[in-house]
Amino acid sequence: MKIVPSTAYHEAGHAAIAIHLGLGIRRVSIVPNLEYLGICQQTRQRSLGRLAYDGGDTLTKRVEKNMMVMLAGIEAQRKFSRRSLRKHDAQADHRNVLEFAFKLSGSMEEALALVHLLKIRTKQLVDLTFIWNGIKGLAKALMERREISGAETRAIFEASSMEDDEEEPV
Repeated sequence: MKIVPSTAYHEAGHAAIAIHLGLGIRRVSIVPNLEYLGICQQTRQRSLGRLAYDGGDTLTKRVEKNMMVMLAGIEAQRKFSRRSLRKHDAQADHRNVLEFAFKLSGSMEEALALVHLLKIRTKQLVDLTFIWNGIKGLAKALMERREISGAETRAIFEASSMEDDEEEPV
């Protein structure tokens, strides 16, 4: 089966931002199945059904971090190759982000504004040299091995993010 670099960058983007924001990773894979082309599986991920907004900052920050992780895949894929983007790419990610935003805010106007803000924040993180280096290192490992554990993901991200970026920017 052909390995698709854009999928590797997409999943690496999810993983890198999760690690940067202090969230745990169980595994990252670019082995496709009927549901997805790749997956970044977090530890202790909450489902929307169990999310009950209590007005607290702790819950809001946790949900916003998870939303940024969801948005990071498409941002990393876009930075890697704008031409790799297809209309259907990350539809599930965007749908989930909007659902979380609506659950947090209660109005569509505020939800859309929150999603826009988090897209900006996520793009700024992906554009940071050390995070982009980490994404590139993770994507390379995924293309070589197709699946990596959470511990390996963290180690690869940390080692790659400390490398000097001698290449031309993408």
